Amino acid sequence: MGWMKNTKRNYILLIAVSACLIYAVSSGIRSNLAILLNSLVEHSGQSYAAVSFALAAGQLVYGLVQPLFGIIVIKKSNLTALSCGVILMAIGLAVTPWCHSELTLLLFPGIIFHAGTGATCFGIVMSVATPALGRYHAAVVSGLINAGTGLGSTFLAPLMSLLNNTVGVDITMLCLLVPVMLIMPVCVWLSHRKNIMMQSHPDDGVEKTSMWQAVNSALKDRDFIILVVSFSICGFHMAILQTHMYAQLISYGISEPIATLCYTLMGIATMCGALLCGLCCLKFEIKNVLGSVYVLRGVIGILFVFVLPKNSITVIVVAIMLGLTTDASVSPTCALICNKYGPKLMAILFGFTYMCHQIGSFLSAAFGGMSLTTTGNYNLLWTADILLCLLAAALVYAIRIKTELIKEKSKSSYTTSKPTAAA
Repeated sequence: MGWMKNTKRNYILLIAVSACLIYAVSSGIRSNLAILLNSLVEHSGQSYAAVSFALAAGQLVYGLVQPLFGIIVIKKSNLTALSCGVILMAIGLAVTPWCHSELTLLLFPGIIFHAGTGATCFGIVMSVATPALGRYHAAVVSGLINAGTGLGSTFLAPLMSLLNNTVGVDITMLCLLVPVMLIMPVCVWLSHRKNIMMQSHPDDGVEKTSMWQAVNSALKDRDFIILVVSFSICGFHMAILQTHMYAQLISYGISEPIATLCYTLMGIATMCGALLCGLCCLKFEIKNVLGSVYVLRGVIGILFVFVLPKNSITVIVVAIMLGLTTDASVSPTCALICNKYGPKLMAILFGFTYMCHQIGSFLSAAFGGMSLTTTGNYNLLWTADILLCLLAAALVYAIRIKTELIKEKSKSSYTTSKPTAAA
């Protein structure tokens, strides 16, 4: 039986690496387009504001299209959604070097490219991988996939910077086509890994009722509403780190190299936190893991703004602590949705949840600017964030979704029978 265990372990690892690769390439390029911002301004001949608006609109599109591709997963197939994503990313990158107007910049690097990344987002990738893994193994793998955004940035950020400085932004965009097109066969392979690791899954509701009935039922469900609200609060918190925290550190008298180091360490801690959270979901009730993440964010916020002195050592420690919780909310939120509604509905429901996450981010970015203008510091913004994080924790702890991943481990099955033709 030893060879069967090794085969099972290798199979799980292969699925995990494949899913992580897709998400790492997609999120790695999307998250680091800011590296090319100034070069795009110079190359296109457009203003900084015009190029910035195109990329900002892309971030909004990234959230808006996720429910739409979730519908495609249900109505068509996993492969259709992932393939559309790869093709849209490729088109956006390939045409960008020839974009010299505000309209074309908005259309290709803004809307089309980011729509492609929305089709290869975390929720879609997890909805493809989960049926092949079972919920128990998916809980661990989700942490690895979630860490893919950090892994992608680790490799793609320096590559994009190097290419941009040596061959220019136009060639850089074309070079980025290589990793994008390389994930197409990975998408094809992963899309056919279905119902191999498990005997059953709560997918049946999608078959017995219409998709819209199931989605409508979820939108009225108390637990799902809590997850949407809490993840919107997550977006509010994330925008502080992504938009305001660097300027805040500088306002404290922290040097730019130390502030940059804080972001580097935060990125490394983000990967570790995502993996750690996936493991915690195996040992503890998932809702308690998620609630604890929000509590930690609130506590760290209190220490950072109101307790600790503002020097290089403390801000580095705080950056690491914040990094550990940065993406830690994604995996348990996705797992709770999957456990109650199944992997097929997870694609559209997590997409809707992430769309609300982006709305929270927008509100935070706007409120941060207003609070700074009004009060001259970021205390009001952080106070709102602390209270919201504690509210999110209280709501999440009250969720009634039960998860028993440890018990399910003994129920998971693995077959070594010959694969079907589709596989």
